[in-house]
Amino acid sequence: MIGFPLDELLSEDECYRYLKRSLHPEGLSCPNGHELPDDQAPHDRRRAPILDYRCRECGAVFNIFTGTVWSKTHYDCSTIVMLLRGFAKGMPTKWLTDEMGLAYPSVLKRRHRIQEAVQEGERVGLPGEALAGSLPDSNVEADEMYQNAGEKRGSAPGSG
Repeated sequence: MIGFPLDELLSEDECYRYLKRSLHPEGLSCPNGHELPDDQAPHDRRRAPILDYRCRECGAVFNIFTGTVWSKTHYDCSTIVMLLRGFAKGMPTKWLTDEMGLAYPSVLKRRHRIQEAVQEGERVGLPGEALAGSLPDSNVEADEMYQNAGEKRGSAPGSG
């Protein structure tokens, strides 16, 4: 199969707005529950469009990923949207990582964290979050299931 880097064609700003709406439907607030005023300027713009804010009440620094399964991610917004799309469609992690040039162990770990979060009813950025019951369970996904396929096991009883 030929890889086609669709994530390079996605607008980072649009993906950011999608993730912000999906992860914070009631609006962005600090991790301690204080609302973000409409007129508040960002504290740090180095990763634009992912902006860091400092809470005026408690001083906590946060962004749209703070307190979510995407906390401390180094992925840009278009990459996250493409991963969520792949997870929702049940695409194998190996295929996604090869297609997007990402590290397999890192993405697989994130996928498992997302599956756990969905089971617990947390918001993870899936469209409408209505997919909670239909997100493919890849605790044993196809590319893991056949990981040891073809390996020889111990000899059969009585052969030897």
